[in-house]
Amino acid sequence: MVMTLKNVESFALSVKKAKKRKCEGASAETLYAEGFSIYALKEAGYPEKQLSIIRGSKNTRDNSHASKQKAPREKSAREAIREKKAAGYSNDWILKQGFKVKDLRLSGFKVHELVGYYKPHQLRLGGYTAHEMKKEGLEDRYILKAGFPAIDLYNVGYSASDLKRSGYSNYDIFKCGFSLFDLKNTGYGVRDLIGLGHSVGQFKAVGYGDEDILSAGFKVRELKESGYKASHLIGYYPPDQLRIGGYTVIEMKGEVPDEIILAAGFRPSELHMFFHPEVLKRSGYSDEEIQKAGYPAKDMRRLGYTAKKLRLAGYSIPQLLDGQYPDNEIAKAGYDAESLKSSGYDAKRMRGLGCFVKQLLIVGFKEQELVDAGFTSKEISSALREIKDEEYRNDYGGRGESVGDAFVSAYQWMYGP
Repeated sequence: MVMTLKNVESFALSVKKAKKRKCEGASAETLYAEGFSIYALKEAGYPEKQLSIIRGSKNTRDNSHASKQKAPREKSAREAIREKKAAGYSNDWILKQGFKVKDLRLSGFKVHELVGYYKPHQLRLGGYTAHEMKKEGLEDRYILKAGFPAIDLYNVGYSASDLKRSGYSNYDIFKCGFSLFDLKNTGYGVRDLIGLGHSVGQFKAVGYGDEDILSAGFKVRELKESGYKASHLIGYYPPDQLRIGGYTVIEMKGEVPDEIILAAGFRPSELHMFFHPEVLKRSGYSDEEIQKAGYPAKDMRRLGYTAKKLRLAGYSIPQLLDGQYPDNEIAKAGYDAESLKSSGYDAKRMRGLGCFVKQLLIVGFKEQELVDAGFTSKEISSALREIKDEEYRNDYGGRGESVGDAFVSAYQWMYGP
């Protein structure tokens, strides 16, 4: 409120006249229109409600000129305050006149002098800082109600607990940079603080327990790297998250129930060292997955898998032989003659499996080996002619399909190398 009276005498006279007119029934609006100031009307005893109406009306009229009048008003108010001080008016009288806090501050009033006359937030808006309030001994509850940014209160020594009790948001409190230990003592749980970038180890270091940490929502990999075993995470994370988080079958075996491991989604090839294929089958793994897991052929044979299924899954003939599959089953599996020969089958044994003399020649058996296997010279000669005829029909210089290392292309046969 601007005071423009120049001396005490004129102001006192104005108040006296206003009181007289009030007794005569004149309204505050009438006297204000006649030139009486709001300060004089207030001293004359007019109720604040009427004065508020006058202030609102005045603000509306002066709104378009507010920016132009602002600087002069502030200057006049400060001058008026200094005049009142010089004239011997008490601080109590001056502070009851409704001056702006900013004008009082710039006129030399200390913040503690305004306590009781203005609300905490008005002191802040008037330019007084949290540091000034703290230094001049204002009560903590008063400072904390002033609405300062949380960081300002942090900088003058208030704790996270002080700010939380005063209604500051977690976001504002966390931005201040309080230590993790302070935040823990304030009552924050790990779940509240997990987004601040602290590691699992840091939470453990300030005393948070496993229950708080494991239920906070950390990534499984973070917990694993901090030393938690898979068994610690049971009940907090589903089985597949343990696998995705980096726990291996080796790490989990013996630490957690087998059903957890089998439900984690590991590949059969990761499980086959620890679980019988029958267990995998009961756990829902498909035949194709189990066949490709690399189990010994003897285990697969006990489960009823045929030699043909194992061939399709990538098993070799020696593996089937180790699994005690008989020759007749191996022959039905569909392995070619070259695979049989490279697996140690001789010509006689292959003849017993139904291989033709032509097939044996193509994969490199010598004529004498075929004779020893029981083939006749006529059968061998006939097969050799068929092979040479086929080579002749190949494109010149082209090798066509392979017939084994024992033979050359038709081009070489006809024209030499």
